[in-house]
Amino acid sequence: MGKKILVAYASRCGSTAEVADTVGETLRQAGHDVEVKSVKQVKDAAAYQAIIIGSAARMFHLLPEAVKFAHKNSTALAKVPTAYFMVGLMLKDATVDNLSKADAMLNKLRAIRQPVDTALFAGKLDIAKLKQPWRFFFRKNTEMAEGDFRDWEAIRKWAEELADKL
Repeated sequence: MGKKILVAYASRCGSTAEVADTVGETLRQAGHDVEVKSVKQVKDAAAYQAIIIGSAARMFHLLPEAVKFAHKNSTALAKVPTAYFMVGLMLKDATVDNLSKADAMLNKLRAIRQPVDTALFAGKLDIAKLKQPWRFFFRKNTEMAEGDFRDWEAIRKWAEELADKL
């Protein structure tokens, strides 16, 4: 029997939640007992043998609830293997600069607990799911194309490799 793993995520429009679900399902297929929950739904992080935290990125920052979750559960994180992933539109163009900026966003989590692994994934833009003022901003910004830029094969591959590290 595998480990009891928590995949906790912070998502505003559902894209990161869908990535978390895929990570969870891939880890289940590897034999682990996995629960996928919003960081706001987790009652007891100490009940898990490994923890993965995922967050969407907004304006070059992780969502604050992801960092708050890590701080609140720092004692539990210190006792188990931990991994982080970030989902953001900036990774649609995986330039060295964008990858570097995205990786630096994870430093707030690394300061709480060094992970066994991290991953950076491109996100999805569905303007209809955005709240104002974001909807207005993205409609006016013609450089931001709507679409799903997530690489599901890369997400599954990372989760498969992560299964052995946890």
